Amino acid sequence: MAHHKAALKSIRQDQRRTERNRYFKTSMRTSVKQIRNLLAENKVDEAKEQLPQTFSTIDKCVTKKILHKNTAARYKSRLTTAIAEHQPEAKPAKTVKTGKPKTTRTAKPKAPKVDKPTEE
Repeated sequence: MAHHKAALKSIRQDQRRTERNRYFKTSMRTSVKQIRNLLAENKVDEAKEQLPQTFSTIDKCVTKKILHKNTAARYKSRLTTAIAEHQPEAKPAKTVKTGKPKTTRTAKPKAPKVDKPTEE
């Protein structure tokens, strides 16, 4: 057991932080599980409605440094792909290119070097 005041204080702080982090992490996991369960029951529309709220909780965990940003991105990506897989397939719309056509760049010809006149 710690004997110094500073060590005792850091133990108290760690306990508070652990409790807070656990709350946010479990709430994030719960919301992710809810979406997965909805998808398992083929309730795609309800899962879509709950997606922004889940993204918000994931982002909160990132800002509080409970999750790494890449981990959060992976969670979000997998959820969106899972929802996309459960949707009925629609034919992809044809993309229409608009705007100027791309031009290739050519190297500009270099100007010839001019010798400086020498004074004699």
